Amino acid sequence: MSIVLDVHAEIKTSDHPPHPYPVSPGYPSRGKSTLILRTIMCVLALFTFLSCGDLLTSRDKNRPNIILVSIDTLRADHIHGYGYERETTPTLDDLMQRGTSFLNTISPSPWTLPAHVSLFTSLYPHTHGVTDHMLAVNERVPALGELLGRAGYTAGAFTTSPNLSPRHGFGWGFDAYVCKEERAPAVCERALAWLTQIQSKEFFLFLHFFDVHNDYTPLPHYLEMFESSYDGEIDGTGKILYEVRDGNMELSDEDVRHLIALYDGEIRQLDQTLGVFFGALEQKGLLSNTVIIITSDHGEEFMEHGGVLHGRTLYDELVKVPLILVGPTIPAGKLIETQAELIDIMPTILELCGVRIPSGLEGRSLLALMSQSGADWPEIAFAEADHKNEVHDVKRIIRTDRYKLYYDRHTKQEELYDIVLDPGESNNILEQKPEVAEELRTKLRAWMATRKGNPTTFTLTDNEKERLRALGYLN
Repeated sequence: MSIVLDVHAEIKTSDHPPHPYPVSPGYPSRGKSTLILRTIMCVLALFTFLSCGDLLTSRDKNRPNIILVSIDTLRADHIHGYGYERETTPTLDDLMQRGTSFLNTISPSPWTLPAHVSLFTSLYPHTHGVTDHMLAVNERVPALGELLGRAGYTAGAFTTSPNLSPRHGFGWGFDAYVCKEERAPAVCERALAWLTQIQSKEFFLFLHFFDVHNDYTPLPHYLEMFESSYDGEIDGTGKILYEVRDGNMELSDEDVRHLIALYDGEIRQLDQTLGVFFGALEQKGLLSNTVIIITSDHGEEFMEHGGVLHGRTLYDELVKVPLILVGPTIPAGKLIETQAELIDIMPTILELCGVRIPSGLEGRSLLALMSQSGADWPEIAFAEADHKNEVHDVKRIIRTDRYKLYYDRHTKQEELYDIVLDPGESNNILEQKPEVAEELRTKLRAWMATRKGNPTTFTLTDNEKERLRALGYLN
């Protein structure tokens, strides 16, 4: 039986929220018209599985379990192991020592919903089409949870944002899908309870943490690690940050430093929770044949390009995210500079699990890159689907290991950066490098002309609208 809970309760109201494990029966339906089709597909899948192994490329009895962790709003350059001067992430740093880390991973979108749909479908936002709050993945699009579920994995997800509601299609294929706004300790407790419940079955566990997202409200102990004093009036609440973003309030350098300290405190607090969680899994013997994957959907701005929060631009502080893999067959202590993308995670998981990778995915498995030099690896990444600008969804980038071309479909403005010499993207070299700009422009236009998605639509409830407004996603 599949179990789904989609609750939009107040987040961060308590440092120690209650940790019950109630779930309500039900499954995130793809519509009544697809019930018969789903039944037929399941029968055909079972027949194929038994007869010719269509779902599995191998029948390895030691297929790994998968724990996929998405830390919402985590900038790659605020992880200590990625070169950040502050010791924000001892748990993630330890995982980096034990596994392989991709130092240049690009998200296809600077906000939560389209980025996570891309994570679960290995498609760019304009291909899956889910670029607004009233849209859901089309039922014909293969999704990660569904593919692993059909291949025999017991799948559970514990998510913490209304943007990951099963109404967007995230729940397909999961035996348990919980969407509830709560802090990391509660999420981890639910996950541990679920793992205990399923016992020794092969599992796919997806965890989504919202703690690093605004509001930035770490416990005092964690803030004090990064800031000794602050006398200003700026806090890390969304109310203040929205005023800044809308141009109604200015920040001093001291204010910005305070916001960053709050943000770093949240990272350290979440990292501590993850350390306890992974320690508990190890004690239960659940990590011996498990691959852990740590990533994020996007980063956060702290006035690098004149703004705060996320969603509106495609500079690296927003689209460059962490990617760490740890587990059996994953090389230890390896750092990979070659550019990867968030859409590469799904095919990587499928290959790890011996599940046939569907045709039409836009990402590529990273296993070959981990075992080889990566010299033949295509180095182009794309991003799109900005949010809450004057005109929605107009910005695009194409990024290589050396250059990045920025294009606004509304204003037709372009920017070109040498991200090796100018990682902060402060010097637009469009006029100095016309030949580079033209080469990237041609590739970007070709990509923009590729197939468009056909998502389904639904109507937001009043409660859903209220929660999205509180988080700054709706006006």
